[in-house]
Amino acid sequence: MSLKYFGAAVALAARAGVHSQIFASERATVAQTIDGLRLTVDYARPRARGRANIYGGLEPYNSAWTLVLDPRAALFHTAHPDSTRDQIRASIMPQTIPHTEILTWSFTSVGVNSTTLEMRWLDW
Repeated sequence: MSLKYFGAAVALAARAGVHSQIFASERATVAQTIDGLRLTVDYARPRARGRANIYGGLEPYNSAWTLVLDPRAALFHTAHPDSTRDQIRASIMPQTIPHTEILTWSFTSVGVNSTTLEMRWLDW
């Protein structure tokens, strides 16, 4: 191993040791540009931490949900968002997925003028 690569490995190891505690909901950002429009999702990533049912029961899988994306970053998760023109609302159908420990948003199926925004968490 050259000295250059050894130095990078030491720097990464030292950085990883700075935080001794894993936060319950670390910040994350995912972005995609579609036909010149930049879409960005900035969110907290809660962890399941062994909890199987953290909401006390969800809507059945076969019911349509309404996804509300609100640009007000300081809105706490227990406050129900009021309707504003700045929100993006979409009717979605939940699907059963393999267990995902940390809430994850990603852009999948990126096309020239469309994309799919996917949320994965737990094993709904």
